[in-house]
Amino acid sequence: MPSLLKALSSQVGRKLLTGLTGVALIVFIVVHLVGNLTLFGPPDAFNMYAYKLHSLGPLLWIAEIGLVAVFAIHSYIGLSIWWNRRKARPQKYHVYSSKGAPSRQSLSSK
Repeated sequence: MPSLLKALSSQVGRKLLTGLTGVALIVFIVVHLVGNLTLFGPPDAFNMYAYKLHSLGPLLWIAEIGLVAVFAIHSYIGLSIWWNRRKARPQKYHVYSSKGAPSRQSLSSK
């Protein structure tokens, strides 16, 4: 277990965890979309979907709390990665910009 915590505290591990939580959020969005698309199906399909969700009872609350936790973890780690990157290099990279005059290069000379 300590090696897992050590791996997740590294930049690569944090980026991996951010990716995994991002995939979890995308899976939720796709499942939610499919459930809402039942609205365009037979007349009772959406009502059956809503009834099944409602019948989950406390499991639905646990899933909602888990979804909020995944979103919070994803946001926190993403912001911390951004902040650490910004602290590591406060000076921005040089971006090439044109001097204003049109270039005399053609596509074949590049």
